[in-house]
Amino acid sequence: MVPLLELETPEAIFRNDMRGEGHFFIDCSCGGMDGSYSGFHYKNTADEATHRADHYDASEESDAKEHTFYIGELFFLMALEAQEEEMGDKPLVVVCNDCQREFPFTLDSYEELNERMRAEYSRRVFEKDHPSGQSK
Repeated sequence: MVPLLELETPEAIFRNDMRGEGHFFIDCSCGGMDGSYSGFHYKNTADEATHRADHYDASEESDAKEHTFYIGELFFLMALEAQEEEMGDKPLVVVCNDCQREFPFTLDSYEELNERMRAEYSRRVFEKDHPSGQSK
């Protein structure tokens, strides 16, 4: 079974849907306006990174409207690579349109986030298989 990786923090819920082509999405903890998200914009972003990220049109995806940020993982990785090539250590910043909270990403920080999501997934699977918290 291919997992839906998820990590809840005080700032947001980060998810990486590993089914199909794979999508990365953020649900900002602000909850959006009236329970609906108004999307995002980029800040401090290289032209090529924005172009690559915008090349993925998530507006056609029904799930895209239910999240602050929603993008195919491959397009996001290409945008992060372009950001690193053009801007060096400056992160690509995703900004929530509802509360202006910023989510900065570099290739390294995105990989660290994925590692944290995988660890959380493993923890949940272990707890499901071992409800008492003890191994067999």
